[in-house]
Amino acid sequence: MYVKFGSKMPDYLDPGETTPIYLNIVNDASYRVRFYEDFYYSTDRGATWNKFAHDEDPMDAGDSYTNLKTLVKFTMPDASEAKLSLIWKAKRVYPDGTIGEVVESGEHYHIIKRSGGGVDIKPVLMQDLKKWYKKNVTVPGVTESYDWSFDVTNTVIESGLIENVDKAYLYGRYEIRSYSYAGKEKPPERSARDKVSGWQDGIELALLNIGTDVYPIPEERAGYYWVTVPCKLVVVQKEVPKASIVKDLSRYPDGLGGVIYNGQVLEPNKERPVPKGSKVDYLAMAQNVGGPGDIWIRLLVNGSEVDRAEGTSPAISGTITVDGDMTIKFEAGHGDVADDDWGC
Repeated sequence: MYVKFGSKMPDYLDPGETTPIYLNIVNDASYRVRFYEDFYYSTDRGATWNKFAHDEDPMDAGDSYTNLKTLVKFTMPDASEAKLSLIWKAKRVYPDGTIGEVVESGEHYHIIKRSGGGVDIKPVLMQDLKKWYKKNVTVPGVTESYDWSFDVTNTVIESGLIENVDKAYLYGRYEIRSYSYAGKEKPPERSARDKVSGWQDGIELALLNIGTDVYPIPEERAGYYWVTVPCKLVVVQKEVPKASIVKDLSRYPDGLGGVIYNGQVLEPNKERPVPKGSKVDYLAMAQNVGGPGDIWIRLLVNGSEVDRAEGTSPAISGTITVDGDMTIKFEAGHGDVADDDWGC
């Protein structure tokens, strides 16, 4: 059982540069524990310490994390190096949720040095950003100026976060809000869902590879950087049909629509006693209140489909026999999507 700084922790930072804290955590016990972690830093090699964060991580028996990106962040002070200290303890968690005794504790250290060569990496990142982020497409309907743009239709569709995508565009200005060093090795590809979620929040996370063969920087500063760039996402959605059940009884013959018993309409979503063996009639129509295309309407009795019609303005009608408690519901929709319902 232990908590240690992860291998993704940077070895070098500029003064004022911020990094998330990465941890390796292992619970090899046969019971659930809660880890309590206190973080300190020293700029005088451990003579004095400054606490900068506290974090807690509950973990089930046998669980482990490698390079867990925590919500804790560390900002490099104006010093030649910062020694980070992690002091942790683990308490047992009983099945009823009660926190028990301390079962293990320890400490771990990591040193971050001030970047050498007096290089301010931010202008280098901006130069590389401009190299790859160009105005590749014209974004429809946008009147404000922008420096770069991309067609991101395939990524947005793949994410599954937005429906009926016809085209999607991402655009923004040359601005760096923040950045962090990701290491010498290229990080794993982010999922489409992760990317689009960020775009919806106005954040593009650019991955830039800064090499000494292109830029005059010290070797320890070379590698991959995550760069946060503000952005805007524009999605043009397809026009799709949308079904709406006609619930205005005046549009039905003799004002009789929905479920009908003894010449009277049964009030929707309300129980009504009807003798077993009785016959009830039904009549329902659907209209398209969306884009072009066919829609459908169906009748469900106790969750099972008993009648269905499709078309531009479909309708269903018929008679069913009451053979016990029955839940009757009309549904209307398009494709695999149910847009509306009406029942009793």
